[in-house]
Amino acid sequence: MRRKYTLNIVECEGWYAGFVEELPGAHTQGKTIEEVKENIIEAIHMVLKANRRHMLENETSAKIVDTTTIAVDV
Repeated sequence: MRRKYTLNIVECEGWYAGFVEELPGAHTQGKTIEEVKENIIEAIHMVLKANRRHMLENETSAKIVDTTTIAVDV
């Protein structure tokens, strides 16, 4: 499944940092904007994997029963 996320990139003292608004914990840094864009993909994968593992491993009877898309105006 392919999803789109909002990547915010900031510059500070010659370095760049990026964070994904929709995924707390998904952040990275790099010497270039392109490096941040490349690194954030791994960070997103790590956060999603950790969230899934946390939800499913901590509850022995837990199982995914529905996957859907929701829209929220912010």
